[in-house]
Amino acid sequence: MTTENPVDEAHMKKVLIIVGAFPGPETKDIFGGVMASCQALLSAGIGEKFSLRLIDSSQRQNPPPGLLVRTWGSVSRVVRFSAALRQQPVPDSALIFLNEGLSFLEKSLLAVLAKRAGLKVTVAPRGGALRQELDDHRIMRAAARWMFNRVDHVICQGNSWVRLFSAYEAGKTGPEEERLVQSFEADVNAPKYICLFNWTATDEMLALGRERLASHETIKSHQMRILYVGSLMLRKGLVEMIEGFALALKSVPDMTLVLAGDGVADSELRALCVILGVEQRVTFLGWIELEQKLEELRLADCLCLASWSEGMPNAVIEAMACALPTIVTPVGGVPDAAPDGLVSLHVPVGDKVAIGTAFERLAADPALRRELGRQAHGRAEEQFTVQHAMQVLEEVL
Repeated sequence: MTTENPVDEAHMKKVLIIVGAFPGPETKDIFGGVMASCQALLSAGIGEKFSLRLIDSSQRQNPPPGLLVRTWGSVSRVVRFSAALRQQPVPDSALIFLNEGLSFLEKSLLAVLAKRAGLKVTVAPRGGALRQELDDHRIMRAAARWMFNRVDHVICQGNSWVRLFSAYEAGKTGPEEERLVQSFEADVNAPKYICLFNWTATDEMLALGRERLASHETIKSHQMRILYVGSLMLRKGLVEMIEGFALALKSVPDMTLVLAGDGVADSELRALCVILGVEQRVTFLGWIELEQKLEELRLADCLCLASWSEGMPNAVIEAMACALPTIVTPVGGVPDAAPDGLVSLHVPVGDKVAIGTAFERLAADPALRRELGRQAHGRAEEQFTVQHAMQVLEEVL
């Protein structure tokens, strides 16, 4: 899909191409962080600032389709993007969201094509597996260096990603060789690498957080409703989460775990709950729409995300906006967005005992839950809103 909004001839706007997730209102099953970010930009009025040409690169099913289907989709997008570059009036800039795998290679090509056409190009890499792919595959490292050396700006979901991407631009391959790069806020000259977290703390979620903090309802100790929101995949650390929950139930029996999402590991996780004898305390909601997600965030006492890898998960940002404490693994941009002991409790990847201990700690200490939630909400209001993102993007696009 390629669309363009009308241009007021009396007030010509810069023409901006955005390659992201724009599936259209008729498609309800598309999901993911890129779609949330793109929809937030549209809702915030980016079309009032720029004349937009939107190129949809949504994932059309979960799990993803086969390689042949994805390759055909990539080829068709390259053709549409090339046509958009030639369309009159000539575009001024491009904002390109990249994900892991084939998406990274495809979007790197689009970014270089845009630069050769004379556009100002900003890329926004996403995806928790990207770091491992860069470490493991020479073609990914070559594409990263080729692309990062040519674009004007790179939107990074935390300082760890700033260091990583700048290292690959310089041809470095390990974290011990990464060179430090100042964030956008630290330099008025707007350097290439810009630290900008996901902008998915919505007004509704922030309002929910304010209501939670203003409530005088007594938070009971040793009672806790734990929420997970996301795909049901093993790399999300769900086995360890359920095992840790089972351990914590031995000392804190009045806890519940709610899993909101679907995915390939659904049957395996349900079977695990039966084996551990916690099937009566774990609820599988399946995939939920926004209204139900807001209700689950309202009912929850904390959110847990024990992923093996992440870019910057929207679930954590949304929980923080709702003034919820979080239990997270320190992967990707998570440590920068949700510092340990300030707004969240960090647990090592794959450590079911640490997860269980964190559950016990929050269940036993309502005051800690409230303080972590208060700090989280303030951080979300300051750094994770689309209004903040628009201010930054207007400077660089």
